[in-house]
Amino acid sequence: MVFSFPDILASPCCDTGQILIVGKEAILVQDKLVGKCEKLHLERITSTPANENLSSVAVCLKYTLMARLSPLWNSVGKWLFAGKLFLHSKEPIMAVELEILTAGTYFEFILKPQCFKLNLLRPSELNLSKQAVLKFMEGDKDEVLYTEHFGDQRVKVLPNLTTATLVSITKKIPDNTVFKDWNEMRRYWKNMYGYRLTEDEGSEPVVYYNVRFRNSSVLTYPEWTIRPDDPQLVRRSDPKPCIVDFVKSVRLKMRTICGSDYRIEPQVRRVQNAMVPAGDVQYASSSLIPGFTKPNAPRKILAPSNIPNMQTHWENINSEPCNGKDENSPVNQEIKTPAKIKPTFKPVARISNLNVKKNSPVIKELKALTVPEFSQKSCISLPKMPTPMKGENNLQSSQSRREDLNASQKKCDSPLATSKIEGTLQTPNSIAHLHTIASHGKRENTKEVLDKNSLHEPTPKKKRALLDVNVEQIARTEGISGLMKVNSASLLHFLRSKHVKEAKAKTKKEALINLVIQNFSG
Repeated sequence: MVFSFPDILASPCCDTGQILIVGKEAILVQDKLVGKCEKLHLERITSTPANENLSSVAVCLKYTLMARLSPLWNSVGKWLFAGKLFLHSKEPIMAVELEILTAGTYFEFILKPQCFKLNLLRPSELNLSKQAVLKFMEGDKDEVLYTEHFGDQRVKVLPNLTTATLVSITKKIPDNTVFKDWNEMRRYWKNMYGYRLTEDEGSEPVVYYNVRFRNSSVLTYPEWTIRPDDPQLVRRSDPKPCIVDFVKSVRLKMRTICGSDYRIEPQVRRVQNAMVPAGDVQYASSSLIPGFTKPNAPRKILAPSNIPNMQTHWENINSEPCNGKDENSPVNQEIKTPAKIKPTFKPVARISNLNVKKNSPVIKELKALTVPEFSQKSCISLPKMPTPMKGENNLQSSQSRREDLNASQKKCDSPLATSKIEGTLQTPNSIAHLHTIASHGKRENTKEVLDKNSLHEPTPKKKRALLDVNVEQIARTEGISGLMKVNSASLLHFLRSKHVKEAKAKTKKEALINLVIQNFSG
């Protein structure tokens, strides 16, 4: 109806099974439109002035505009991707996120220009061995790859980027599908979504993917409509070419709205922050540090035009890494452990450097403080302990060492020895530890004792234990309340075992529960 009657706006209501049609009263009562509605088994239920329900008018305008912009701008998730053959583009693609709002008698087009890369699904990303792929490609049309070859794989299906489970891979359309041949499937995608899968009818895809959405039946998709993940955003792209191209397409495909002319104003009727390319920003001379260059201008991305060769990764399997591993990739290279950083401590100020008397209150206050000393100086000068030679009495050497230690201890405790320390403050703990060493006569060095007493290695964090529970059964029987009792480590381990790529190590528990509910609650 949208293409047969250019003077109306229409949109389906999936919840109620109705169709909203916006237009002038003279157009709605025409015999041609009434006959079309009768042919589709549609009957008029109610009629409401458009100014009393502007939100419905905005919905109909957006749906009609998206339908008429195809194939110049194609719906992919919440974006509109530019280009008639965007499915075969290897370069970044311009995209727009469109939102239409009503403001009195005006419609506001909120455009969010971006740039994405839409990668095809490679055989290496399915954990397929090179021998299995070569056997599949060199075989006849009846060759099939099942889950025994690639395991449990989740993929994204166009146009809504819905997550589905990959069931099998074939080289022809299965007999139990609704499509008789490739031409019928090609026409379906053109009429239903506006996609131009190929330029000519003879260009058939190399493989077909058979997927299942939760508990639904198996559906067949051509290889260009299956992607490994969501589109990848390209940073620092110039938004101006994207907006200009989109506005030109709107003026070309929709010359009137409900039979009336309209104009597009570049500025909305409210305060709005302007987007300025980085290359046009004027930097003050004082803000630039000498030696640093001026930032580069944003990258300009043009809409993909005539693409002669269709993109596929199944025919050049010899250039693909086996099982998704690349020996030259930075991930597989050995990572060098960085050197440990040793802490350094500043020496404590000495009392001899202060111009005060020895019996002044300042000296008494400093002596009362217990400031740790990390320097190598000590009030006890322990003698060097030589290794006993062969033939000497070990007992006699140990007794002589005890006498030397006791003599040095008495020398340190005397007032004369205290005046030679030059104000270095010692902690009672370290002195007591040294006295214990002298009394027992151990062979430990003073520096080693101080290092053992002052430095403590941090205790490693304990990893959370994995619970022995059936997460999938809890999700189906108890739902979110049951999953809240399972810790994050168990949820992450379960999702990774099911090859859910969205589950990361830093994902919060609420996001992990949502992933379990979305994929396994049915």
